[in-house]
Amino acid sequence: MFTLILPTLSRPTSAHLPPLNLLALNEMWRFGTWLPHDLTTGQIYLRYLCGKFALPENEVFASPVWLQMGMNNMTMIDGASIQIGMGEAQSLCDGLNEFYRHDFALSPIRADLWRFRLPEKPQWQSPMLFDAWGFQAGDLSEQASGQNRNAWLQLQTEIQMWLHAHPMNKVRQKNGLSPINGIWLWNAPTHETLQHQPQLIGSSSTWANATTLPLHDAPYSFTVWQQICQEKNLPLGETALFLDDLTTSAQTGDEFAYHRILQQWETHFFAPIWSALKSGTLPEMRLICEQGILHIKQRAHWAFWKRAKNFTGQFE
Repeated sequence: MFTLILPTLSRPTSAHLPPLNLLALNEMWRFGTWLPHDLTTGQIYLRYLCGKFALPENEVFASPVWLQMGMNNMTMIDGASIQIGMGEAQSLCDGLNEFYRHDFALSPIRADLWRFRLPEKPQWQSPMLFDAWGFQAGDLSEQASGQNRNAWLQLQTEIQMWLHAHPMNKVRQKNGLSPINGIWLWNAPTHETLQHQPQLIGSSSTWANATTLPLHDAPYSFTVWQQICQEKNLPLGETALFLDDLTTSAQTGDEFAYHRILQQWETHFFAPIWSALKSGTLPEMRLICEQGILHIKQRAHWAFWKRAKNFTGQFE
């Protein structure tokens, strides 16, 4: 069936969130079947988009970030959201390689994702970037586990100190950009293969280059996606859209950006999908987020007795 995957769609309700006008999404929720589950954002990416995360056992991923430490918490924003460039990435990797005198080696895969080679297999584990960004309770020392997690903490701290007075950050701040003041080190995860893979996935995520699936850029609207599938002679029900536009607002807590994107999706995706379901031109679909799966069949709106629903950031 057609699948719409929306990481970080579910949010804690907030008094600061402007009222949402999501008539089509509310109708799909009202007439659909809600199957709750509890997945992390990282699991959503691994399960439905990313399949090429393999590294040699003595390598980990390194993600440049903006990091702010509190007394008992930390906030982290990833490199794509703070607009790190490839030239900056290469310069920082070169500088850190010189700093560590070849005990460690860093090289960029892309601007916001690097490889970090260690002398031997690490004896520590740390959360994937997807599950570490945003606001996290606890200090930095609590983020890793394993028999040698102190080695991870030492590397994180050393690199933060090295970046603290880096001239590149002065230039970034002068240009109105957040500083790159941390590198998040994380282990390559094990990919979970779905039994039924889509024949085409539409996504413009920065992580889409890690997919093993046939890929197309995310469309502007569901109507455009229908046209793309028709041109490729693909059944719409054998395709998926992975839209992660909400992730930056989840990291920064920008509720107005969250509101704006949802209202755009209401017009360009939710409303035409609901119209296709009501008319029977779309047999069924499912919407997937961290909280669960919303499954809707065609002409489900005939069940007029079902009570109205109102999405305010969570499926409750």
